[in-house]
Amino acid sequence: MSRAAILLLRLVGLTLVLLGVMGFVLVGDGGTWTARGSVPAGRAAVLVEPAVASVLGAQVTVRVAAADGSGGRLFAGRGRADDLSAYAQDEAVTRVVALDGPRLDLVAGPAPAPALSADGVASTGTSSPPHAGWSGPATVDLWQQEVTGAGAVEMTWRPSPGARSILVAREDGSPLPALEIEVDWTNHRWLWFPALAL
Repeated sequence: MSRAAILLLRLVGLTLVLLGVMGFVLVGDGGTWTARGSVPAGRAAVLVEPAVASVLGAQVTVRVAAADGSGGRLFAGRGRADDLSAYAQDEAVTRVVALDGPRLDLVAGPAPAPALSADGVASTGTSSPPHAGWSGPATVDLWQQEVTGAGAVEMTWRPSPGARSILVAREDGSPLPALEIEVDWTNHRWLWFPALAL
């Protein structure tokens, strides 16, 4: 075998070993990928969008806790993405739209909502905030799953086909304290990829 072929095989082998080790570091021994983010105080709600909340094949867990350990009663509810997007049309909403490695990608402001123009054609834009002083998420019937807790909430589900979002807010609808949010995606089959690479 030529020296060039041997060198190429060594480079391929080294690359696969590095990918395997990196895979085990990223998904751990339980096949779990975790991303975190921080939300400043004073936001009306946090909306975890389908790109984060509806990853098929994984068990998804969202944990939210007040950064200072207090924060009153928190609410987390899971529902249809279009319903929650329409409900959370408030400039004071923080949206979790994607992940950047181990960090969650957070965007301030509501998602664009379809609105009808004068000729009846749907156009994209944001509506005015309808929830100034909203009475709280527990008063609306949008939820397929909901949990409440004192200063912290945790929700786990296995996504099925169909876009779903998660909304986190104060139970009474008042502004949120500073929050730490963590999302875990667990799929034990993910362990096969770094194992095969190794």
